[in-house]
Amino acid sequence: MELKQLLQRGGMTLHKWCTNLSPTNAKEFPLDRNSEEIQVKTLGMIWNSKITAATPNSLRTSSTVTDQCYTNELKPMPKVTLKLNIDSNFIDNFLDRTNNFHKLIRILAFILRFIKNCKPGVKQTLALTLEEYGLAEIFLIKHFQAGYFSTEIASLKKGSSVPQSSKLRFLNPFIDREGLLRVGGRISHSNVSWNQKHPIILPAGNKLVKLIFQYYHKRDFHLGQQALLNTVRLKYWPLGGRSIARRVVHECVECFKNNPVIANQIMGDLPPERITPSSAFQNAGLDLCDPFLIKYKGQ
Repeated sequence: MELKQLLQRGGMTLHKWCTNLSPTNAKEFPLDRNSEEIQVKTLGMIWNSKITAATPNSLRTSSTVTDQCYTNELKPMPKVTLKLNIDSNFIDNFLDRTNNFHKLIRILAFILRFIKNCKPGVKQTLALTLEEYGLAEIFLIKHFQAGYFSTEIASLKKGSSVPQSSKLRFLNPFIDREGLLRVGGRISHSNVSWNQKHPIILPAGNKLVKLIFQYYHKRDFHLGQQALLNTVRLKYWPLGGRSIARRVVHECVECFKNNPVIANQIMGDLPPERITPSSAFQNAGLDLCDPFLIKYKGQ
């Protein structure tokens, strides 16, 4: 009754109940009538269906749906192959993990000691020595020199000079006993240290060079640009060192906070004698005059 009332409210009248299901009693349908077709009239349409389509067994069974049914409807996805050529090594990755030059050398010294202790011989377990620090620094600098100055190093090892197109042609470079590329020069007989006579050449635009400048800048209590460059050049000769020193000082947060503002004091008016036209020597003045010692004849 509720369905009738609901349909009447919608302007529809229910005259008769009908269904498209055949009698489901299996006894009424012999086995040899499975292929027999019947007509079921429902909502004005005639469905031609086999009699087995309305049996309970046929209603319970469902067709097996495989993935192939869905994949046929999907659009084929184009295959994309991405090829990456990554050229990385231990030193470059290790350099990106720290911003402290002293810490970098210390860790590298421990790594070199570990490699040495893995070999047969005397094991070192005490604190790091100055020699180990020096070997770690030499190893690191040689790595970057070999990457930036490979052509120059190959020419010098052959006994010839560097190419004319090289940036090092005016530095008269040479390779020392440790394999480092150093500046030549004409002060070999001076009394200064070996590093001051022949500084180690460093490439420009490298993170290692910036770490060296930052280390000396903080070690010597935040030097200015020119003082920082002169301090670094006591041991190294960085290409483009002036711009690196300026950038390091400019990026230093402590220097920026403690940078005093220069006071521009307003000067007083000039005296009339300096701005009034007059004859020569009409007005004369001395900033400082000591007593004159006069010697007379015989005295």
